[in-house]
Amino acid sequence: MSALASGLAYTALCVTAVKILVGSSTTGEAHNPKRATAGVLGWTGGPLLVGITGAIFVGVAVFQGYKGVSPKFLEDTDTTRMSQPVQRSFVQNLAHSSYGPALLGVAAAGLVGFALYSIADARYHKV
Repeated sequence: MSALASGLAYTALCVTAVKILVGSSTTGEAHNPKRATAGVLGWTGGPLLVGITGAIFVGVAVFQGYKGVSPKFLEDTDTTRMSQPVQRSFVQNLAHSSYGPALLGVAAAGLVGFALYSIADARYHKV
């Protein structure tokens, strides 16, 4: 059930991000996230609503971060059913699947992008 809720939340965030990106190519103010947030802040109880929403996002992020770095992530994965060769060759098996090279390429591009960002940040970061 937790995975379903996370999947739905990430789907909603993805759709919202795509709408913002598509809307950013137009010059209309209707797609301006700052204007939308300002509108909500103008409501009665708006600041409280924005604060609660932000706290929920932070709480979920902290929980998922904790679950990712602790051994608790293994509770959702039955690795006992995997043989040792399967566990070792997961990336190799993924690479040979029909969508595997694309996924590995996206992951590699993300890692390279993060490395470049880290290098630039280390060089130009204000201390």
